Amino acid sequence: METIAIPKDEYFAMKQQIAELNEKIKYFQDENFMKQLNSFINLFYHKQLNNNSVQFKFGAAKDFIKISDDFNEPLQEFNEYM
Repeated sequence: METIAIPKDEYFAMKQQIAELNEKIKYFQDENFMKQLNSFINLFYHKQLNNNSVQFKFGAAKDFIKISDDFNEPLQEFNEYM
C-alpha cells in the first residue's frame, strides 16, 4: 500500500467532513426522521400537483407504491354478499 502525504490542515478538514457526514447518515437511520421527511415530500408534491407544475412520467412511482400480493383476492368482510 502506498503512503500519500497531505498537509495537516487538509487531513483535519477531511476528518471533520467525514464526521459531519456520519452525523447526517444517522438521520436516515432514524425512523421518526424518515416519517417526517416522507410527510414533507408528500405535502410538497401535493402542492406542486395543485399548481399543475409537476408532470409525472410513466413509472415515476415505481418502488414508492406497494400493492399487496393478494390485492385482487376477495375480502372476508364481503363473503356473505358473494
